[in-house]
Order: sequence, then structure tokens, then C-alpha cells
Amino acid sequence: MTKLDLEILKDRLLRLKENYDLLFSLKSLSKDEFLSDPKNQRTIIHALQWAIEACIDIGNHIISRNSWGIPKDYAEIFQILGGKNVIPKEFAGELTKMARFRNRIVHLYWKVDWEEVYKIFQDKLEDLKVFKEQIEKFILKKKDLS
Repeated sequence: MTKLDLEILKDRLLRLKENYDLLFSLKSLSKDEFLSDPKNQRTIIHALQWAIEACIDIGNHIISRNSWGIPKDYAEIFQILGGKNVIPKEFAGELTKMARFRNRIVHLYWKVDWEEVYKIFQDKLEDLKVFKEQIEKFILKKKDLS
């Protein structure tokens, strides 16, 4: 096992927090305000994408540095983290859905379902915060063992 690069993890956690904070600041937007304003749509979809990508980068780094294998896709990153008790196993399923959502908005951007984006933005935003907290606990535990 190679040591975790805390600078990389701190940077990605900061990126996750910045995007979460932006999303949280917009959470009071009504569905109509969201659906009728392309600026709100683009801001939220890109902040969601970047926050999810930060989670993916964090997970990939932890998996790589611990030699836990090579995930076959982004969704599997969270399954591995759940299997290794970095995050709760039941929570890994929620993050797997987020990774699949990220893939759809990146690779099928012309087919974005804005109602689905709004629902995820309203209902799943806290998953990003929980992931950040779980990773911070994992890092502290690793530091204590060093």
C-alpha cells in the first residue's frame, strides 16, 4: 500500500465542498424557476457533475493507493469503497446512482431530462455532504494508524 496523498485529497475535498456550497445556495429555487431558466439549469448541472467527479477522483485515489484493484467503471468505485468500509455499504448504492447520472449528463448531454436533474438536485444533494464527511473520517482514521 502506498501512502495517501493528502494534498490531492484535500484539493478534491475542497472542489467537492465548493460545488456543494454553490448547489446548496441555489436549493431554494422552485421547479419553475429552474425549468424556465437555462442559466440555472447549466449552473446546477455542471456543479453536480463537478461535485460527482470530485467524489470519483477521491475514490479512485483511495482505491489506487491501497491497491484494491482497478474499477471497471465509475460506479464500481463506490462499490469498492463500500466493500472496504470507507463508506457504509448501503450508501455506496446511492453514490453508484450518482456516478451513472454523471455518465448520462456527460455522454448524453443532448438528452438531459431537466426534471430528473431538478429532482436529484433537491433530493440527493446531501449525499455529497455525507460522502465528504465519510472520507474525512477515513483520512483521520488512516492518519491515526500511521
